[in-house]
Amino acid sequence: WKPFINGIIKCGECGAAITTTVKKKYYKRTNRAVEYRYNHCTHNLTTNCSQQPLTAEELEQQLFTSIERINIDKETWDLGILLLKEKHKGEVVKNFGYLKEYRTQLTKLEERLASLIDLRADKEITKEQFAERKGSILNDKAKIESLIKDFEASATNWIEQAEEFLNIAFNCREIIENGTFEEKRNLVLRVGQNFILMNGKLSFQMKQPYDALLKPEFRINVMALVDYVRTYFTSPTSDFFVLDTLPQEHLQPLQLDIS
Repeated sequence: WKPFINGIIKCGECGAAITTTVKKKYYKRTNRAVEYRYNHCTHNLTTNCSQQPLTAEELEQQLFTSIERINIDKETWDLGILLLKEKHKGEVVKNFGYLKEYRTQLTKLEERLASLIDLRADKEITKEQFAERKGSILNDKAKIESLIKDFEASATNWIEQAEEFLNIAFNCREIIENGTFEEKRNLVLRVGQNFILMNGKLSFQMKQPYDALLKPEFRINVMALVDYVRTYFTSPTSDFFVLDTLPQEHLQPLQLDIS
């Protein structure tokens, strides 16, 4: 056993971290050693905190009982994965034309740059003209390369994150019951935030998009859940962008002079 919650939970009274103390006691009459584990405030911020220790078993039970609420069954997981893949497939087909057009424009810009170099080598243009035209081409080239990179990354990022979300929801009960120290700690940090222990009661907030699994409308409608998760992982605040949620100017070929 290892205290996987150390550093995650704060005291609701003084704001200091909650830590774990392990005490071993030997009972001579029965010739046995017993280990007692307690979670308590570290009192690092003040010595006047009045919060009392709580057994590690009780705190873990409160924590995992709450986290287990996001668990989904295999039927939901299977359907969710299927719907994600179908939605992703449709988006790939829908946006293939944009990528094709961007790559065509990129090729034309590279050809234009090569021609410009030849013009300068033959001294048909001045050094200043070459520098000005080269700068314009490279600027346009950088814009298109950035768009291609965004499109290609978004084609995989959001679905990978969404699949991981479903995997965590499906496996959370198994992790709670049989997971390693690292697996349990990672699960807690992945799905929860703002952990507070006050008067023996643990409270915390479920992170997005795991909070959706606490809402009945998403528990009974897998399609709605998939749409919610996809929207979350493609929002700017999540640092994941999907093809048809990029800014409007990213959804159509750039109008560049590449003749």
